[in-house]
Amino acid sequence: MRMQNYTVLKLLLSVVFMSFVTDLNAADRFSVASGNWSDTVTWSATRGGPPGFSIPGPGDNVFIDDGYTVSVDLSDAICYSVTVGQGLSGILNIGRPTTQPNSQSLTVISDLTVNTGANIIPRRNNGKHMLIVGGDIYNNGTMRFSSGTRNGPVCNVIMNGSGSQALGGTVPVQFNDLAIESTSITSFITPGQTVKGTLLSDGILTADGNLTLLSDPLGTALVDGSGTGQVTGNVTMQRYLTEGFGYKYVSSPFVEATVAELGDDTDLTAGFPACFRYDESQAGSGWISHIAPADILNTLSGYAVNFGAVLAPLTIDISGTVADGNHSITLYNHNSSKTNGFNLVGNPYPSPIDWDAAGWTKDNVDNAIYRFSASTTDQYGGTYSSYINGVSSDGVTTNIIPSMQGFFVHVTDGAYPVTAMLGTSNTVRTNNKTVTFLKSGSAIGRFLIRAVATFADDTASADPQVIYFDDAASDGFDTEYDALKLLNTDIGLTNFYSVIENGKNLSVNALPLQAGEKLSVPLGLVTYRAGEVCFKLQTIENEPLTMNLLFIDAEAGTSINFSQGGEYRVTLPAGRHEGRFSLVFLKTTAGNEDVDYETDIISAYVSGNMIIAEVNDIDAGQGEMTVYDISGRTLYTREVYGPGRTVFHMNTGAGIYIIRYSSGTIQVVEKLIMGR
Repeated sequence: MRMQNYTVLKLLLSVVFMSFVTDLNAADRFSVASGNWSDTVTWSATRGGPPGFSIPGPGDNVFIDDGYTVSVDLSDAICYSVTVGQGLSGILNIGRPTTQPNSQSLTVISDLTVNTGANIIPRRNNGKHMLIVGGDIYNNGTMRFSSGTRNGPVCNVIMNGSGSQALGGTVPVQFNDLAIESTSITSFITPGQTVKGTLLSDGILTADGNLTLLSDPLGTALVDGSGTGQVTGNVTMQRYLTEGFGYKYVSSPFVEATVAELGDDTDLTAGFPACFRYDESQAGSGWISHIAPADILNTLSGYAVNFGAVLAPLTIDISGTVADGNHSITLYNHNSSKTNGFNLVGNPYPSPIDWDAAGWTKDNVDNAIYRFSASTTDQYGGTYSSYINGVSSDGVTTNIIPSMQGFFVHVTDGAYPVTAMLGTSNTVRTNNKTVTFLKSGSAIGRFLIRAVATFADDTASADPQVIYFDDAASDGFDTEYDALKLLNTDIGLTNFYSVIENGKNLSVNALPLQAGEKLSVPLGLVTYRAGEVCFKLQTIENEPLTMNLLFIDAEAGTSINFSQGGEYRVTLPAGRHEGRFSLVFLKTTAGNEDVDYETDIISAYVSGNMIIAEVNDIDAGQGEMTVYDISGRTLYTREVYGPGRTVFHMNTGAGIYIIRYSSGTIQVVEKLIMGR
C-alpha cells in the first residue's frame, strides 16, 4: 500500500507549516492533564503550569509529561517535535480509545523521542492511523504501531524528511506499514527493527542488518515492489509454516544468499541431506544434495529443504540483500524419463508474486505451476497440486505464489534438448500479505468438474483431478490450458489423472466445448498399495442442464451417474491402472430419448405428462426404477423384473427429471426435460 491517501494531507500540512512556522506566538506545549490533543485543557505553556493554552501547532515542541496520556483525535494534528515521557511514564495514543468515524494523523516536522518508560501506541479497533516524521526517531521506551490481531488498530509511519533520517535509541520499533519518501535517506541504527505489514521505499532505506520482515499465522510482511527507491544492506525475512514437518520447497528473496542461512532452521549435517537442488538434465531423479554452507541459493531457483520431524509450527528465516527488478533463469527439457522437463524454480522477491500478471517472460515454458505440500505422516513425501488458466487441481492452489516459495514449471516439449527462459520484473509482484505457504483459481462460467479417488479406509488419501471446458482448448495437450500430472511422493495417497494423446497424464484437463452427443475421457490411477478405492465427484460447476456425467468401469461393465452424487468403489491391486476407467459426458435433448452408454440397457422418453422407460436388455433381471427431480428428491420408485416398459404419470408438471435403473452392479441414469 503506497499510502497515497495522505498525499493531499501532506501538501496541505506543508502549506500550514510555511504559514505558521514563523508565528511569533509558537511555543512549547506541555501536557498537564490526560485528554485529547484537540482539548486546550490538556496543554500548558510551561511544565506543570495552568491549563487552557492553545493546542500544538507547526512550530511547537510537544512534551507528554509523566503520568499523562494524550490521544491524537484529529485527522491533521501537527507539531515541530515530540518528546514522550520525562522520566518513567507518559503515553501518546495515535487515535482515541473510543470509536471515531475517521482515522487520525500526526505530523512531526522534526524529531520524535520516546523516553524510557514512555510509549506510543495506536488506539481504536479497526483504526488505521498515520504518523509522519520529518526528522529522527529515538526510541528508549515502547513504540508499537500494530496490534496482535489482523483487524486491530494500527499506525502506519512515513519518513518524509529532506536528507538523512535515523531510527535509533536503545529499543527497536515494531512498524506496521513503513514508507520512505523519495526525499528521505533513512538509516536503521538500532538492531531488531521489525515491519509487520508493507515496507515501501521511494527513497533510500539503509537496513544494515537491523531490519526483519515478520511472519505469523495472520500474514507475512513484504517489500512493496512498486517502490522507486532502494533498500540497502542486509534484511532478514521470516516465513511462518503451519507445520515444520518434512520437506518444503523454498526460495531465497535475496541476492546470493547462501545455504548457511538455513542452518538455524534445519540440520545441514544430518545423515540424509536436508537440502536439495534440482537438475532437470540428470538421468536419475534430478535431486542433488545442496548442503555446503557456502553453496549459493540462486535467485529464481527453488530448493527442497527438510525442516525435521516435528509437526509443530515453525518460523524460518533467511537474510541478505533484497532482490529487486528484473531476474531470469535458463531452464531445459532433455526428455529424461525421470525429470520429464520439469524445473524447480522459486519466487525471487521479498513479496508474493502473481503467476497471471503481466511482466513474466515464459519462453518455451508451459503456463502451469506445480506446488508441493509436505505429508503429515511421511517426512520424505508429499502431494503435488497444479494451477493454470484460473483453475487449480485441488481448489486451493492459486496464481499467487508466496515469498520464499519454490515451485515446479515444465519446459515445453519440442526438439530436444529444449532451452527455455523464465524471467520476472517488479510488475509480477503483489502486496497480498495473508497468502499462506501453499491457496482457488477462478473459472467463472466454465463447466468444470473436480473428481477424486481415495482409499475407502483412509479419507486423507484422496487425490483430485479437474476436467473443464474452454472454447480455446483442443483435444490434445495445450500448454496454456492443461496441467500435467506429477505423481505424489507420499505412498499412502492415490494418484488420479486423465489420459490424453501420446500417453500424457493431466491433473487439469481442458477440453473444447462438446459438439457430439457423447465424449469419453480416459482416466488413470496409480496406487502404491492394494485396497478398495472410491471414485466420486467432489464438485461440479456450471453443469449444462442437458448433460449426464457417468463414471465407467469397462472391465466390470458398470456405469455410475456422477451428476447426482454417485460414487464407485472397487478393490484394486497396487500399480498403474489405465484403459479401464473413464468419464463419459452425455448430452440429452428435451422430450427425446437420451443417448445411453454403449449397451442401451434402457431407453426413456417423454410423452405428454408421462415418462416412459423401457428395459431393453434381454438378460436383465430384477431391478429398480427410480425417478428424481433436479434437486435429487425421490418422486417414484418401481420394482422391475426384466425387459419391458414402465410408465410414470408425472403430476408434478414441467421440469428436469432424472430416471435411474439399477440391477446388481448395473446402474444407468438418464436425464429428461418435460416441457410445459
